Amino acid sequence: MDLLKPYFNAIKYFNIAEGTEHTLRGALESLLNSIAADANRDITVIHEPKRDKTRLGAPDFKIKLCAITICAISCWKK
Repeated sequence: MDLLKPYFNAIKYFNIAEGTEHTLRGALESLLNSIAADANRDITVIHEPKRDKTRLGAPDFKIKLCAITICAISCWKK
């Protein structure tokens, strides 16, 4: 899939031991936005959305389709 090539190129030489959970978010955000644009739908990617007081808490990314949250993504480093 051509959408994944820029993401893999951005992360392939990175030593994860030298970074934090925030380090590769830019590459992930670009990937998510590329996928949303390719889908030709009203998909919005929100990085660092406001805390959700219902069930999502504070995800790193929120994906919306026509103003309805369809996904929440949290980045973790173990």
